[in-house]
Amino acid sequence: MNKKKVLVACGSGIATSTIIMDKLEEGLAERGIEVEFEQCKISEAKNYIEDLSIDIIILNGPVNSEYSIPAFSGVSFLTGIGEEELFDKIVAELE
Repeated sequence: MNKKKVLVACGSGIATSTIIMDKLEEGLAERGIEVEFEQCKISEAKNYIEDLSIDIIILNGPVNSEYSIPAFSGVSFLTGIGEEELFDKIVAELE
């Protein structure tokens, strides 16, 4: 399988996106899915998607904008609530 590109975005592009990215990296590796991560501010996400050929985007809040790729709220990775269900949805998009 080709390595997929996942963009993780938060307000600053550093803090909560790193927490979400770490959870994603571990969980996807356990499921045998290789990914390459990029991080950015939510306000920069649309530019990153176009410039870096991103496959999916995970945001640290609700998905309030329309993106040209599948977009998910990563809040479950911060709270632990609904985390497995979110992993299932993300895996389905990446396979």
